Amino acid sequence: MDERKKIVHIQVLPILSGVQRAMLDLLIRLDPADYDISVICSGQGALTETLTEHSIRWIALPELARSINPYYDVIAFLKLYKLLKRHKFDLVHTHSSKPGVIGRLAARAAGVKAIVHTVQGFAFHENSTRLKKLFIGIIERIAGLACHMVVFVNDKDLADANELKIVPAGKTIKICNGVDVNAFCHGSNGANNSENNKIASEKYVGMIARLWEQKAPEYFIAAIPEILKEVPDAKFLVIGDGPLKSDLLQLSKKLQVDKSVRFLGWRQDVPSLLKRMDVYVLPSLWEGLPISILEAMCAGKPVVATNIKGNNELVMDGDTGFLVEPKNAAQISAAVVKLLKNRKLAEKMGQSGRKRVESHFDIKETVRQTENLYLRLLSSVA
Repeated sequence: MDERKKIVHIQVLPILSGVQRAMLDLLIRLDPADYDISVICSGQGALTETLTEHSIRWIALPELARSINPYYDVIAFLKLYKLLKRHKFDLVHTHSSKPGVIGRLAARAAGVKAIVHTVQGFAFHENSTRLKKLFIGIIERIAGLACHMVVFVNDKDLADANELKIVPAGKTIKICNGVDVNAFCHGSNGANNSENNKIASEKYVGMIARLWEQKAPEYFIAAIPEILKEVPDAKFLVIGDGPLKSDLLQLSKKLQVDKSVRFLGWRQDVPSLLKRMDVYVLPSLWEGLPISILEAMCAGKPVVATNIKGNNELVMDGDTGFLVEPKNAAQISAAVVKLLKNRKLAEKMGQSGRKRVESHFDIKETVRQTENLYLRLLSSVA
């Protein structure tokens, strides 16, 4: 008889953006002798390919879409309910707002013993309207009643949840995202493949993100002309993909910087590419606790990021990088130029960032805390 604990994680998009990578970094480190692991997401993609490589079962649920659609949302709920009932999972762990609501409610209806949700940033944020905050707050309260624990990755979201009474008392815990310190702090420079050989000795500035509204990549592109005025040989890397890619390509041509920018798409050799960068930039409008900043800091790179929740819990302004105002390409340009022109400052900030990650954001600690949570919840309902 298989006595392993049956757990399932529920995502929406089958890509390898920050939320999915945070989940994946956890799952591949759980002992398969102790856990029978599954993942439910909307379809096939880079995430499911990686899950297959690690012999982790995945189930596609096409109706589990990101956008709100009452018809498909009801179907997704019913199908999730049936799946959870049939597989008799011991623990359900949801991620992101949409699957977080539907998944928690379906798990409770299916009688799952332990239900966990991770908030990688609420669906409302600094730029949301009061009406949106009110509506999402009500939905989150309902979903909060259906689960046993809500995990927060940053202090601000945890404080907001407590202040707005989004989650019942005693059902919150903070567990930060983490990264593989060995892979990013001590990885190779990756000069042994042809793609990276093209990235020679020039000064490189890069960002890694899903190219959509949240990450505001247009402000990274808009900052490039002013940077090139001061550092003409600078090159720029955009790693990732998404709905804004064609707009960004057009913008780079309009600003006449397209010859200085390379759009690399999603890549598996992120540690190597980070080693090539001199400065890392993330111009997000809202965040949870961005994996890409952790990886850049771990790789010893100074970071220029927007002064928003999540980012400002990682980047210590003036110590590990610079914080700039959202939607401000001029501030991004000025900060990047300062770092490109002052190698000693950049190296000092990079070293401080690396030490910060090694001390506070090692993936081993994230896994340890999460597994302890699982065991505590499961033992309480045994």
